[in-house]
Amino acid sequence: MHNWSNRANTVVCYGGFVLMVCLVLTTITSYIMYETHYTSKVGPVKIDKFGRVRESEQALLTFDLKADLSKLFHWHTKQLFCYVTVEYVSTKNVVNQVVVWDQIIQTKENATLNLRGAFSEYVLIDQGYYLKGNEVNLTFSYNIVPISGLLTRHTVASYPFKIPTEYVV
Repeated sequence: MHNWSNRANTVVCYGGFVLMVCLVLTTITSYIMYETHYTSKVGPVKIDKFGRVRESEQALLTFDLKADLSKLFHWHTKQLFCYVTVEYVSTKNVVNQVVVWDQIIQTKENATLNLRGAFSEYVLIDQGYYLKGNEVNLTFSYNIVPISGLLTRHTVASYPFKIPTEYVV
């Protein structure tokens, strides 16, 4: 009849199949459960310092950010990676995106952001002299990091503003 190795092989293969079906169902249900109705607002922006450093222009910003991302947390959400970028177009590069602030949110209780006059964690640096007088967008985005599955990026708020034509010291 069947020896012990054939029976063990059958049990292991069946267990692997059941595990694979569970992983596929988990991934599918996580895409269905994400809530997309939440409030977020970014801006206004104040430029605290703007000047030339060697062969680049640098700026330090303060901004307001209000977002309630608590509805994004459910059983399949591990964490959220939130960040604010400055996006602009220059003659040297078609797309320029510079991250000026970021935060990792790991619990639903910490998923409400209410920042007023927040300083940029990172300096806005342009490798060249393309910032002065340029139209830029301050954009708030987040990545959903699931327990298993694909990492998804979402852009939720944008605030257009203009960099000054004179340096601010």
